[in-house]
Amino acid sequence: MNLPFLSLFGKKEKKQYFLTLLLYEERAVALVFEEFLGKIKILGRGEEYFNTSSEEAPPEEWLEVLDKAISAAESALPPNIETQKTLFGIKESWVEGSKIKKEYLAKLKKLTDALGLLPVGFLVIPEAIAHLLKEEEGAPVSAVLVEVGKKNIFVSVLRAGRLLETKKTRIEDSVSQTTDRILHHFVNYEVLPSRILIFGGEDNEKFSQEFIAHAWSKSLPFLHVPKITVLSTDFDTKAVIFGAAAQMGFEVLEREKDIEEKETLTQDFGFVEEQDIAVSSQKEIPSPQEQPITEQSHATWETKSNPLAIRDLVLSLTNGAISILSRLPIKNIRLKTPNVAGRKIIFIPPLIAAFFLSLLLLYIFFLRSTVVLTLDPKIVEKDQEVVFSTVSSTNVGSQTVSAEFVSTSQDGSTTVPATGKKEVGDKAKGEVTVYNSSLSGGKNFSKGTIITSSNNLDFTLDSEVPLASASGDASSIKPSSKKVSVTANDIGKEYNLPSGTKFTVDLLDQFVVIAKNDTAFSGGTKKEVTVVSKDDLSKATEEIIENLEEKAKDEIASKISSGKAILPIFLSTALTNKEFSKDAEDEAQSVTLRATVLYQGISYKKDDLHSIASALLQNSLKEMVIAQGGIAYDVKTLKKKSEKEVLATLKIKSPLLPKLNSEKISQEIKGKTFEEAESILMKLPQAADVRISLHPGLPFLPKILPKTSKNIKLVVRSSG
Repeated sequence: MNLPFLSLFGKKEKKQYFLTLLLYEERAVALVFEEFLGKIKILGRGEEYFNTSSEEAPPEEWLEVLDKAISAAESALPPNIETQKTLFGIKESWVEGSKIKKEYLAKLKKLTDALGLLPVGFLVIPEAIAHLLKEEEGAPVSAVLVEVGKKNIFVSVLRAGRLLETKKTRIEDSVSQTTDRILHHFVNYEVLPSRILIFGGEDNEKFSQEFIAHAWSKSLPFLHVPKITVLSTDFDTKAVIFGAAAQMGFEVLEREKDIEEKETLTQDFGFVEEQDIAVSSQKEIPSPQEQPITEQSHATWETKSNPLAIRDLVLSLTNGAISILSRLPIKNIRLKTPNVAGRKIIFIPPLIAAFFLSLLLLYIFFLRSTVVLTLDPKIVEKDQEVVFSTVSSTNVGSQTVSAEFVSTSQDGSTTVPATGKKEVGDKAKGEVTVYNSSLSGGKNFSKGTIITSSNNLDFTLDSEVPLASASGDASSIKPSSKKVSVTANDIGKEYNLPSGTKFTVDLLDQFVVIAKNDTAFSGGTKKEVTVVSKDDLSKATEEIIENLEEKAKDEIASKISSGKAILPIFLSTALTNKEFSKDAEDEAQSVTLRATVLYQGISYKKDDLHSIASALLQNSLKEMVIAQGGIAYDVKTLKKKSEKEVLATLKIKSPLLPKLNSEKISQEIKGKTFEEAESILMKLPQAADVRISLHPGLPFLPKILPKTSKNIKLVVRSSG
């Protein structure tokens, strides 16, 4: 009998070589990999940066950058071998729906023609990362994905493994602050995933510490402080290679992993060398219970099986069949293990029958399935006034929480730029002659008397001016006169008046008293300088309180006992030993404040506040359960009710999932095809994604769930 699958043992394979091009905003990465016997191995890598960006680069620069990257990657190839088949990794902005946008498709066509490449497909880089994370973590991922470039960052939102949106911005200040700022532009999300994944940066440890230390804006809709994960340096390129392998039906060559998989595979089929199958297979099958909920989610990505895997399955089943038949009380039957080394396998009819019998028994009795159901949480928010009391015990009915006042002091300094403006300069000076034309009597003008020019600029007399009366008669008056120095009332060049300017004196009639300068005034100057304003001093005071706040919280948190927490807003703050480096109106570019800040906060037992929050959410929990991540609290207002009590307005936020009967669901989907089971599960409340796997996974048998519900493990996860 000729069995078609036996040809797998004699099939000859040739090595194939492929090229992968990852096209980022600032750089291009080329990877060359080898495929042999269904497995791929990365041989070479090349990387080149664009002068500005890939969007702004002209065609000549594109060709130069790609040619250099490809040449570097191909340097690892055997002699006289070149790669043509090319898979592209591209940005999310290049894709619309499931196709590359026309303008970018035309660009890629010109580039591949010029470089002699043969395109075989493309992957969106963030989606490839999401799929690899799903494979590694066993569930679809929900996260904020941050790609760090030299000049820009790219922030994407992944929800249940799906790429929802990507935004780009130039890096200003720090990467964490820039990320905080751009997240405010994701306005269509009630809740952002409380997990941040970072890749692409040159100093991963630096970014990890920076993001962990960053105080995220309270207005960002995180359920809790986001968990920070820095992906390995080559994670994005690895993700695209794994994606290419999955699409082409290959697997990435990892020696240790291959050995482990082979050992596991043999055991999964129930045939273990030198062990009794009846004993070794009696393992407890976990019954469906209330399932743990984690913060993940994705779309399913299937990897095709390769011929080597099928050959291993056949050998395992054959060896198992021999083991079973050798124990049967059948006379005159001699069984031989197939000779694989000579690439010839001799089957006798009982062996063939045993093979199919063991396969059928395995499929009926040992087939198990894991069904991962991802649900979108329903976010419930409530505002509630809660009294934190240092004299009363916790009372759910009156929304009172037993609390303690805690305090700490922190020394620090802060520097803020000066923003005040002030005009400085010198006053003009000169000399005038004062004339008195009155015949009736003399005049006496004291020091500081104001004289006003014809263009309404005021000057003051620098000394007293006594004047006698005029001489002569009405027909011929000879005024008395006296010279005196004058100074402008204000600074500025406009007070540098020319000679011959006339002035009125002390608002007197200019026909009686008048002044005039014989020489031009000089010395008047004016310029604008930066000075410390009162607002700058206030800003420095606010900033030093804010800067030391996290340090104060950490110190208080380290002092309180386990199971307690502190409210995120301090009840009061006060400054002592306050010292500014400059006073208001001082000319300066900045001002530094050194001070000791006293913080007073409130500590409470977490369980006490949780009890009150749960009671408030009780109406919403009739058919719901609280998802992992629990209840989040945000303090909107905080004020003293008395010397012993504080009144706080809390925003209570909680993700809720529907209560599910795992046993009932397993009963409904047992024996169903994958498509039928997915259809049933996606009709459940808040269902977002379904992922089904069989153990062992037989590629040549239909995808049908076990006939026994006990062999179905249902895992429920949250997407947010």
